[in-house]
Amino acid sequence: MRIKSNGIFGLVAIGIMFFIASEKKWDIPWGYFVIGTILYSIILIALTNDYSRKSSGDPRLILGSHLAYLLLAGGMTLGYTDFWVNFGIFLAAITAGFAITFMLLDRSSK
Repeated sequence: MRIKSNGIFGLVAIGIMFFIASEKKWDIPWGYFVIGTILYSIILIALTNDYSRKSSGDPRLILGSHLAYLLLAGGMTLGYTDFWVNFGIFLAAITAGFAITFMLLDRSSK
């Protein structure tokens, strides 16, 4: 049994999201918070298990998901209450997280 660094980083990221929510006195967009956390958890579990079985996976996917979730946490601090604004921030954070990692890293970097 070995400890997976992606799992530890994922737990820290989820802890950061919960810390931000508690600092905002839980006055947060709940759909943004719940959907983002559930999707991140599912993606993290799937990708971490996939990488432990075969070493040919693309590391940019898991790095992109980490960055996207941290950008989601940052977007939650903006404090907008309108649904469509939060939806736009949600999509922009996910897109930027993956786009940045795919633009800066090539497939061979591990």
